[in-house]
Amino acid sequence: MASANQRKWLNTQIDLWTGRGIIDNSQAQSIRLLYPASQSLPPWALMVFCGIGAIIIGLGVILLFAYNWHVMSKFAKLGVIFTALAAFHIAGYSFFTYSIRLKGLGDAISVLGTMLYGAAIWLIAQIYHISEHYPSAFLFWALGAFALAFTMPSTAQSMVAAILFAIWAAAEAAGFETAKFAAIVFLLLIGLQAYRRRSVVLMGVAAAAMMVACGFISSAGCGGEIVFTALLGVCAACIAAGFLAELYGSFPAAGPVLKTLGLAVYLVVLFILSFSPVTEEVYIHSHEEIYGRFVGMFFVLAAAATWAVVLLRVGSDKPVRQATDEDVHILQPGEIYAFTIDFNDPAWFVQNKDGKPKSVREIMSGESYRFVYQPPSPQQCEVLKNADLIWHGRLATRAFSSDRID
Repeated sequence: MASANQRKWLNTQIDLWTGRGIIDNSQAQSIRLLYPASQSLPPWALMVFCGIGAIIIGLGVILLFAYNWHVMSKFAKLGVIFTALAAFHIAGYSFFTYSIRLKGLGDAISVLGTMLYGAAIWLIAQIYHISEHYPSAFLFWALGAFALAFTMPSTAQSMVAAILFAIWAAAEAAGFETAKFAAIVFLLLIGLQAYRRRSVVLMGVAAAAMMVACGFISSAGCGGEIVFTALLGVCAACIAAGFLAELYGSFPAAGPVLKTLGLAVYLVVLFILSFSPVTEEVYIHSHEEIYGRFVGMFFVLAAAATWAVVLLRVGSDKPVRQATDEDVHILQPGEIYAFTIDFNDPAWFVQNKDGKPKSVREIMSGESYRFVYQPPSPQQCEVLKNADLIWHGRLATRAFSSDRID
C-alpha cells in the first residue's frame, strides 16, 4: 500500500519515464498496480478530541468576554467579534488544507468559527439593539455553515448547516406559523453532498433534519392536523430510499441508515396514533380546512421521493450499449489485444457473493476478484458482420487482489 504522497510521486516519475520512452503504457500501468493506494482512514480520535477541545475553548472565550462585555465599547466589541471570526476561520482553513493528518483539527477549528459566527449575529443585534425577526438569525447562521460546507468542503459544516436549517424551519413554524419550504431545498442539497462524499453520518443527519423540518412545516398555519400524515409520508420515502440505495444505488452503505431512521420514526408516529384521543383530535377536523396545506406537503413529499430515486440510481442500471462491428476484434493465433483498466474510475463495481454490487473503492485488501468475459447474446449479435465468429461462452481471468495476482 502506498500513501497519497507516495502515489503522487510515483505517478510523476512514471509519466516522466513514459515520456522519455523508458517504459510503455502497459508497463506503466503494471507498475501502478504494484503500489495500490492505501485506504487512509480519517483520524477519528484526533477529530473527536479536537472537537471537544474546540467547544470547551469556545465556551471559555465566550464566558470571558461575557463577564466583561458591559464595560467594553461598541468598537471594541465589534473588533473582538470580527477578529475572532477571521482568526478561527483562517486557522481552520489553513490546517484543513495543509495535510490530511491536520484535516480534523482544521475542521474542528472551522466549526468553532461557525459557532462564533452564530454568536456574533446575536451579539451584534444586542449591541445595536436590533429587534428583528429572530428566526432570520438561524437562517443567516445556517447559510454561513452551508457556504463553508461546499467551499472547503467539510462534512462537519454540512451537519451544522443541516441542524440549523431544521431549527430555522421549526422556529418559523412554531413562532410565526410560516412554512419555509426553502429549508427542504437546502436539506436536499446537503443530502446530495452526503451522497457525493459517501458519508453515512451526514446522510443520517440530513435525513433526520428533513423529518424535523417537514414535521414543523406541515404544522404551520393548520394547528398540526397533518403533522402525523406528513411524517408518515416522509418516513415511507426514507425507507424506500434505503431499499433503493441497497439494491440499485452506488452508495449502498446509506441504505441501513435511511431504513433504520425512517422505520424508527414511523413506529413512533404509529404508537402515538394508537391512542384514541390523539387520533380523534388529529382526524376530527374537516379536510377542507387543511386541503391547501395537504396539497403543499404532497408536492414536498413527491419531490423528496423523486430526489431519492434519481440520486440513488445514479451510476446504476445504466442501459447496455448495443454492440457494433467496431467492438468485434478478430485475432490470429498468438495475437494479443490489450487494454487498460483504471480502477480509480468510480463507475467500477464488483459483485459480492450475495449478488449485490459493491464499489471498487470499497474493496478490502485480501479479497480476491476475477474479470469474467461474457459477450452479448446470439440474438444481440446476429446483426453483426462477423456474428458467426463470436464465441458466446464465459471466460474468467486469474484471481487478483489489491496487492497480488494469483
